[in-house]
Amino acid sequence: MSNNSKRSPAADLAKEHDQGESNEITLVGGVRARLCPVPASLIDAVSSKIPEPEVPMWFNESKEREEPNPNHPDYVKALKDRNRLQGLAALDAMAMFGLELIDPIDLYDGNGKELPWVRKLKYMAKKGTIDISEYDLDDEMDREFVWKRFVAVDATVLSRITKASGITQEDIDRAEESFPGLTE
Repeated sequence: MSNNSKRSPAADLAKEHDQGESNEITLVGGVRARLCPVPASLIDAVSSKIPEPEVPMWFNESKEREEPNPNHPDYVKALKDRNRLQGLAALDAMAMFGLELIDPIDLYDGNGKELPWVRKLKYMAKKGTIDISEYDLDDEMDREFVWKRFVAVDATVLSRITKASGITQEDIDRAEESFPGLTE
């Protein structure tokens, strides 16, 4: 995966990971799924795929040398962007690996017409509010990922996944504190 790719690391890693069994739930559109624990090491692996920005340098005339400038506004913004992308990658991993689908995700109804979730996502993509261009909805894993990410996994489902994974609110709070800027 290139550093400039818009694909989530969770979507690619999902193709190589087996799910365990857990509690059955019903999601949007009546799709059944099992809640599965998500290993912390997977979340860490996905999050670590987001590269750290390089600290810009500046020439310190009084010392006659180049020095790092971690307060440069572009660098501060890049750090915030990285933290946001790491959080999204972790959420993507939770969604992708925390739900094992029992029922298939369809694109079309019985009459060959696109289902509402597909039409709505394509409309939002056309308006530029989301980007699904790197996902092939005809590919089963891409379709599952896009459906989970943009349609099925809300705060309630995510909360159930974190609970099944043994992640407590205290763990979430501690993780949030480790990301600069989230407590401001």
